[in-house]
Amino acid sequence: MGSGEVELGPEGAATPVREGTLAVLGEGRTLRMRAKERGELLIAAARPLGEPIVQRGPFVMTTEKDVRRAFADYQAGVLDR
Repeated sequence: MGSGEVELGPEGAATPVREGTLAVLGEGRTLRMRAKERGELLIAAARPLGEPIVQRGPFVMTTEKDVRRAFADYQAGVLDR
């Protein structure tokens, strides 16, 4: 988790992103950010999967059935299938 606040985007048109929030950025090769004070930031980048996404709690799968199975596995103590 990050802490503090950063501004993302070009100077004069930057968007503030506060602690505990998520910013979803579009395509591009450059990321401009500015922090007014010391903080932490996590940046992740990847190509789009092109698959459906189902998220419930900490689990992210491609179908509702898979999410239900993940919950059942977790409750049964089975996490390494």
